[in-house]
Amino acid sequence: MNKIFYIVEGPPNLGEDNIESFEFLNSEKSPIDLVEEFYNKIDTENIFIISSSKALSGREYIFRSARPFGKNVYFLESKSLGSGPYLLAKYGSTLEKIGFRPREVYNILADKRRDLKFYCLLNNLESLKDKNILGNIKYKKPIFKDNYYLLSVDERGILYEISKAHSLKKVLSKFEELIKEDLRLKFNYSMTMTYGDENLRIESEEIILRDIEKANFYKALEINLPYGLLTVNILK
Repeated sequence: MNKIFYIVEGPPNLGEDNIESFEFLNSEKSPIDLVEEFYNKIDTENIFIISSSKALSGREYIFRSARPFGKNVYFLESKSLGSGPYLLAKYGSTLEKIGFRPREVYNILADKRRDLKFYCLLNNLESLKDKNILGNIKYKKPIFKDNYYLLSVDERGILYEISKAHSLKKVLSKFEELIKEDLRLKFNYSMTMTYGDENLRIESEEIILRDIEKANFYKALEINLPYGLLTVNILK
């Protein structure tokens, strides 16, 4: 039985018994009351809260404000977006299975954050502007035609622009170049992809599948993305 339960900010629950998404906070009840109920019913002693980048997202304060009911609660900011917190939880669960103790798992995950990569492809910046999470990206509304944007996060977890073009093909070409560089000489890594556009899913999977033959874990999710047509998370 797992000795650590993970609560992650990111995609919906992916089916692991010991990993749950922040999505469970969507309720008419007080969020703090809901977290306290959750803490109280979990029969594991150690709970890891892994949030997205505090610079752009996160409701970690709710978990910090709730009574822990005797649990050991660990907080870790992933400094990433998308499925970054989930990949760290998945990695932590693997460490636990081979004998690492909770504090050791926490320390390793804190160091492992440096190996997280996040990419996001959008066809406009409106959703980021509306959520006030543009980060280091300078917003300027296109006069004639929307652009495609390829974004990532820096070491502080703040969004920045990698590439911008009117052509989706050009942005995907840059995306492929980055993926190849990230995975060069890597034989053990995890990846998640989320899609908000079916045509883009087909094109991007063709690119990715050429470069992930040696991947240990690959999961494609099709959900309604809050901030992109495509997001990719890699943990090396």
